[in-house]
Amino acid sequence: LTNTCVHFLFLVYYFRTVISSPIESQPGRSLKQDKAAISHVPNVSQSSSKKHKQVIKSSGIQGSLKKNDLAGLTKDQFIDLLSAAASDTVDINEHGSHNDFDEHSPLDNEESSENNELSKTCGIAMRAAEEAKAASQAQNSAGLQAAREVKLQLAEKAQRAANAAQAALSEKQNEMHMLEDQMHDAETVMLEEHDSLNQTRQNVDTAAKTVENAKEQYRALETAMKLSKQTITSAEELAQGAQHELNEKIKLMTAAKSKVSELERELEKAKKEFLNTRESALRAAEAAKEAQMNANQSTK
Repeated sequence: LTNTCVHFLFLVYYFRTVISSPIESQPGRSLKQDKAAISHVPNVSQSSSKKHKQVIKSSGIQGSLKKNDLAGLTKDQFIDLLSAAASDTVDINEHGSHNDFDEHSPLDNEESSENNELSKTCGIAMRAAEEAKAASQAQNSAGLQAAREVKLQLAEKAQRAANAAQAALSEKQNEMHMLEDQMHDAETVMLEEHDSLNQTRQNVDTAAKTVENAKEQYRALETAMKLSKQTITSAEELAQGAQHELNEKIKLMTAAKSKVSELERELEKAKKEFLNTRESALRAAEAAKEAQMNANQSTK
């Protein structure tokens, strides 16, 4: 298919150049001479279509088209070049001769038959270009489909790997949670045992302090008992002395009471004598006063 397209491409370019350039459309030129000129096609004329020029420019071909120029083309550039050339040729055939043609240019019967033959060839070239382009698009579509299937397979494989990794992660996570629970239980038991040990130590310390306090209290009580015995002895002695002193004081008290009774009696007697003496003194004073008054009156 590629060799056929190359052959048609040369034919299309030559045919387009012949019918679009009045200088090279010379009478008496045979088909064999035209085919011999395929190996060196002149520059595309200024009357070529814009699309055709863009395809030529994008393909990287400068100046005249040669066989060696096709070696550097990619498949897509080659197909676009063939389609553009065939499309331009069909447009020229549908609209008649090119604008640069002289309406009254003489063409002989041989040239007309050659043009008809080349028109058929261009139609074949156009169909070949369409088939090549369709094949390229189908190939690209098939490549995209294959790439999509490969991507889907890789995605499924990646998903399976991710699921396996997720399952392993879940298993490890469950194992980690179980170990964490066991560790938590062990830590709880350890804390309980630690608290119990501390409580036991506190109880032992408290019991030791209690024993020491009891010993101190016993020693204190023993000392107090000795002191109490001494105190009792001293108290007995003091009690005996106090009893003797009490007896003496009782005696003194009895004597004092007797003295007080006697003094009370003497005081009562003295009071009576005082009263009597005072009355006597008052009467004597009144008598003296009367006597003085009488004496004064007698003097007058």
